[in-house]
Amino acid sequence: MGMKLASVATGLKTAVCGEYERLLEKSHAALRTWTDERAAIYESGARGRDVDLELLRLQAGYAGAYARLQRHARECSRCRLVASMAEGNETRAGAPGERAGVELHLL
Repeated sequence: MGMKLASVATGLKTAVCGEYERLLEKSHAALRTWTDERAAIYESGARGRDVDLELLRLQAGYAGAYARLQRHARECSRCRLVASMAEGNETRAGAPGERAGVELHLL
């Protein structure tokens, strides 16, 4: 149940907040780049300090993009409103008296 509401909340955020959508796209692009490059390096069998540094650079690029997305989601009043609405819906769907948390997964 939580994943469905998280997907709805993410969809609402992108519909309501253009900045969230832009940051989400950048985060996904950075993750794809890191994943694709990591796979290519693994398949090629490349090793060494330069390879390690490149993987760290790509990982840091994704980590930075994801951190900017999360920071925006915390600080943006429109994004917080959508998250609180999703949390309220999930709480009502849970057992009486049970408060369920909302997980906004991007992956």
